[in-house]
Amino acid sequence: MAAYLVAAGFPAAVLSTLPFADAVRWIQNNITFSIFMLTAFPVSVGVFAARTHLPRWDALPRWLRYILWGTLAVLVVLGCAGALDDLRDAIEHRVIEPYNFTDYREALALESALREDVGQELVGPLDARWFYQAAGTTFSGGRDWLDRGSAAAHWALVVNAMAGVFVAVFIWYSAALACCRYLGRAHLPPATLDGVLLVYGLLATWFPMRLYSEWYINFQSLAHLARYSAFTLLVLLAVAVGAIIAVVHTSGTVPKVFAAASAGAGMIIGVIGKIEPRYLQPIAEFVEGLSPVTFLTIHVIALIVSVILALPWLTERPPASIQLREPAEPKKPPDGPASH
Repeated sequence: MAAYLVAAGFPAAVLSTLPFADAVRWIQNNITFSIFMLTAFPVSVGVFAARTHLPRWDALPRWLRYILWGTLAVLVVLGCAGALDDLRDAIEHRVIEPYNFTDYREALALESALREDVGQELVGPLDARWFYQAAGTTFSGGRDWLDRGSAAAHWALVVNAMAGVFVAVFIWYSAALACCRYLGRAHLPPATLDGVLLVYGLLATWFPMRLYSEWYINFQSLAHLARYSAFTLLVLLAVAVGAIIAVVHTSGTVPKVFAAASAGAGMIIGVIGKIEPRYLQPIAEFVEGLSPVTFLTIHVIALIVSVILALPWLTERPPASIQLREPAEPKKPPDGPASH
């Protein structure tokens, strides 16, 4: 309920900023905030709250529990920092929607005119995006965002921070659940496993909704996604959490799939780099342009996933056939019949 109320503050702020017709248009088309944050996200928070359970948590070594609590603190900080880093990236590189400005009139008039020109094919989406940004419809920095930003702009940061913290907690919970299973020898109830899968599936609906929102915001174009570092980071996080959940559910097929995918991707990238290195240019530019927060987040998640992937085999007991046993004492022969 609390997550829903916080998320509902964003469309309310947009309605209080723009004229009603334009506010409705933006609420309907920025479905990341209007649909995902008001349906899938609060439901996922509710399922998580109802199913959160770490069986045999006390059976874990104390030092490991301290490490896990410390990891949770780091992930929560990164979740909040990620929201701020996404704001920085938006100010520097992305289209700033008209409802983000207290004085929205000039930005709204330009956006509406360019959107009409794109619809009539008088100008292309990339040119419209360039014209909009070149007109100065952005903020010069964080201080300018605080001074000229609307209530919708400020509330969007709150919503993004809330989502970032929840994703961080969910990643931690998935990793802690794997530790309970393999180090605490816990039996995980089916309801807990199904709850984790349901939350993961609900959160994954963010991607198609965000793609549509970006397409609309950028005048019917997705050409800028290669430079949208936050989107790429979240794709990597989704893959990483999927690997952790797979380990929690079953350990039998995970190493085979991981080894095949890793070796196959490595060989393909190697061959492409040898024959057509220009195709790897976007990957190189993405890595080069990583902010410190994004780089640290990728590093922490990669470390967590590597450890969780190895847990089933690091904690597996050797088969009985190779366990060292004390030689059995020879049986004594039965006593013969007593002589009289």
